[in-house]
Amino acid sequence: MADRIYVAGIPVDNMDIDEAAAFVASFVASGTPHVGIAINPEKVIKAKQDKEVEKLLQCSDLNFCDGIGVIWATRLFYHERMKARVTGVDLFLRVLEIANEQGWRLYLLGSRPDVICGVVAIVRERYPGIVLAGFHDGYFADEDESTLVAEISLARPEILFVGMGSPKQEKFITSHKKEMNVPFAMGVGGSYNVLSGEFKRAPARIQRLGLEWLYRFVLDPKRLPRILLLPRFLG
Repeated sequence: MADRIYVAGIPVDNMDIDEAAAFVASFVASGTPHVGIAINPEKVIKAKQDKEVEKLLQCSDLNFCDGIGVIWATRLFYHERMKARVTGVDLFLRVLEIANEQGWRLYLLGSRPDVICGVVAIVRERYPGIVLAGFHDGYFADEDESTLVAEISLARPEILFVGMGSPKQEKFITSHKKEMNVPFAMGVGGSYNVLSGEFKRAPARIQRLGLEWLYRFVLDPKRLPRILLLPRFLG
């Protein structure tokens, strides 16, 4: 594995996106279940409040640095330097490219019915090499969860993306990891909304400056409670 830096007891893999993608490819080649999680200040704070979240973050196979606050914390408090910020949406898109080249089987779970159907259409058009093993929206009853898990297992995907918000998506993946037996599963948050065009990412320059959080706040002021977690995280 890559070098790990611990932030408030949570391991973060010190790698760039090329290295993260290489690990995903190795997980797929192994044929055994692995979990990837995007680490940001919000999840680190949640881990302090929820022992289940803390445990799943500590046991994940790939914890990539998806948060400028995490990079700041490693420099300020741990005197470490992360190689790069690897956002969930960037890794999601990179894995789609590799899956297209390799002909991997893919299962897409999460988001609203209209969004996931739009994502499916885009994947089929832009990534014809991908074998779409199945898809389902994120709105299902608790009593239907076991049926959905069985469906995913029978579909035999090599990659499972789950967009149901955090920590719900991580809890779903981790609790059903053995049953689904997917070589690589990862929560993707709002990545489906980005791919479908519903959400717009910040311009590349703003991303490079580490100010994407500010751009997203300007577009959606309702994110203020999440933004206010950053001083608390660094405090």
